[in-house]
Amino acid sequence: MLLSWFSKIFKQKAYSKPKVSNSQKIHQALKFELEGNESFINLVEQNLDFLDEFSEIQKKEVMNVAIEAAICGQRSQAIAGLIQKLKPDMEKKELQLISQTCISKVQAAITQVRAERLGLDWCIWQTCQDQRTRASHHAMQGVAFQYSRKPEPEKIIGLLSIGCYGPGEALGCRCYAAPIVDADFEKYPLRVLINGKIETMGKRKFKKLVGNL
Repeated sequence: MLLSWFSKIFKQKAYSKPKVSNSQKIHQALKFELEGNESFINLVEQNLDFLDEFSEIQKKEVMNVAIEAAICGQRSQAIAGLIQKLKPDMEKKELQLISQTCISKVQAAITQVRAERLGLDWCIWQTCQDQRTRASHHAMQGVAFQYSRKPEPEKIIGLLSIGCYGPGEALGCRCYAAPIVDADFEKYPLRVLINGKIETMGKRKFKKLVGNL
């Protein structure tokens, strides 16, 4: 079971030396916050699915390092070495793609569970807004959606759907979700995903939709 394995990740370096940097304190606090969080564990388990070329033991090894790297703010190179060791025949391009995806999936899971813990279901899809951004994700730039009702970006622009997912959860995706803490802080008019379609809303209509947010 992933739970017992997951717990070990956060207990390995649970205690530190008296003098630590501010960044280390933040990383340690995040570890303690996520330890034993069932929602996070479930999301991590789901994120293992795309590693279909790996055995269950190898998946756990990769995600172990990916979780540690994501929490500490490290780049995908942090797990590239492990993946190369597990799959020495893997091409460099695929290695980079899988490494980046592992990190982004864990980062997306961290953002989601922390938002949900605060009762925040709505967020804004943010892209890198460059030429590498895929068309389906470009269409989602700045769109408000619910974690509980994730979009089908490809279907929205008339392509074959590859399923429902959020920013950072697709293969090679560099997007991220920005949770909406207070509807008054957003810029209007706001593009909002409702029943699989994007609708433009003013502040009053959106606040009525989200309730007491």
